Amino acid sequence: MKLLMIIRFFFTSDNSQLRKSLFFPLISIFLATFIILITFSIMDGMQGKIEEKIVKFEYPYLVENYNLNKVNNKNFSNYGTSKISLLNNSNLVKVKIYNNFDDYVLNIEEYISASKKIEGNSIFIGSNLANDLILNIGDSLELSAITDVNYITGSIQKKDFIVSGIFKFNFMNFDDDFCVISYDSASKLFKLDGSVDFYFLGQKSALDFTSLNKINQDSLISYKDIYYDLLTAMEIEKIFYVLIGYFTVLIAGVMIYNNSILTYLEKRRQYSILSIIGLNKRKILYGILINNNFLVLIFYFFGLLFSLLVVFLNSKYEIMNLIFINMPFDKLPMNISVFRILESLIFVILVINFSALFPYFKYRNNDLHLESKEVN
Repeated sequence: MKLLMIIRFFFTSDNSQLRKSLFFPLISIFLATFIILITFSIMDGMQGKIEEKIVKFEYPYLVENYNLNKVNNKNFSNYGTSKISLLNNSNLVKVKIYNNFDDYVLNIEEYISASKKIEGNSIFIGSNLANDLILNIGDSLELSAITDVNYITGSIQKKDFIVSGIFKFNFMNFDDDFCVISYDSASKLFKLDGSVDFYFLGQKSALDFTSLNKINQDSLISYKDIYYDLLTAMEIEKIFYVLIGYFTVLIAGVMIYNNSILTYLEKRRQYSILSIIGLNKRKILYGILINNNFLVLIFYFFGLLFSLLVVFLNSKYEIMNLIFINMPFDKLPMNISVFRILESLIFVILVINFSALFPYFKYRNNDLHLESKEVN
């Protein structure tokens, strides 16, 4: 009953009217919650999907240029290399060469838009490259080993391949400039000297490989090293947009702080009355905190619900594709994790409680005992 009296006390002004100044910071909490959660949802979703595409296309870890004949163990997922080649005497392409060709194809299976049975001279090419050259599944193409020219005769080794698959990553230049063949087929076209790259799906297996083969661990490269600039730029962009949301929370905190100060100054006599009827300062403080947290949680909850609604509508109707155009995704990936919800909620509660506690401790001893004597 006493707590309800305190809550009503803070909801109303001296003339018993609803304290409208409270709604501005509460609306700010709603907007801040939405901005923070949607930003995290979009940026985390995009970063996760981009990293997934990279590790599918490139493998997560690799050891570059190590002699295949010196390997003491087979604790790797694949090995291969890459070459620059001329495709159909018109397009320069980067040829990715894998020993376990079937395993690599299986690894990128979800990004293959069309395929047929793999043969000895099979090649997989990017969708944009296939469109430019008007190539379909089953068509043949020619690769020229322009980096392995015979300097005596001036001749260039060439080999025909059958298009057995078309992949579509819709990211960077993966679909424009790359094609994939087996190591066995490549050995009949390029001069392969035995120095290859070793690929790994997990960091532990990669570290074990370097240890057993006495390779300097600095030779171990992560996809995060290769795409460091891209991933760092995404992280900076995410921080920038999230700071807008956190700044909005701080603005709400300042508003609540100002509102709390005005309440203290405006209702000093009423504080004294509350003290006389048995509500000590600690109980008044509890009432203030309960009041603020109750309101903040309600508006935070509305912000969370609105964020979840946007994520749901995007998953169903792809509404965010209308805003984010030319994204490397068929549907903008969005994901609100429990961790992000808790992270934003804790920050909001800390800011709001500080906004209430600071003026309380600042004014709690200001002439309340004198006000009490005047009331008596």
